[in-house]
Amino acid sequence: MKKFLLLSLLILILQNYISQTDNKGNIYNKDVSSIDHIIAAMYDVISGPAGQRDWDRFHNLYHKNAYMMAIFATSDSTHSSRTFSPAEYVERCDDMMKKDAFKEIELSRKMERFGNLVQVFSAYEFTTPTIVKTGINSLQLFFDGERWWIMTVIWQESNPNLALPKWVK
Repeated sequence: MKKFLLLSLLILILQNYISQTDNKGNIYNKDVSSIDHIIAAMYDVISGPAGQRDWDRFHNLYHKNAYMMAIFATSDSTHSSRTFSPAEYVERCDDMMKKDAFKEIELSRKMERFGNLVQVFSAYEFTTPTIVKTGINSLQLFFDGERWWIMTVIWQESNPNLALPKWVK
């Protein structure tokens, strides 16, 4: 009888684990099933109240050869860039996102597609408890025949000398 109860408990635990894994897999599959879904997931996964982000979901969006780049003004009024991998982005942002709320939303989008390649200009607004800023994310997406991948994300914030384009609503 004890073996039967132990086996039954083990089966229930295993079913629960499989159910959770399938549900997570289904979310991840939906994230990469269309251009709209992958862009929405990109914003959603980094946004939220202070706390842990789902970095597995984040990494699922990016191709193994993907990179990210921030373009920024320097103190001498020129511009520079910083390039990093999605893993390096997580390393840089994880502690900040655990301590502070961070929300980034898409304001508007322009897109061009050629075959399995898509170029997206996505205007954004991000907020923290003390900051509200806007800018443009430039994304290159790739469809491999089964799913979409983010290959690059390059962003630049707007500023008093660089307003968002007129197409941004």
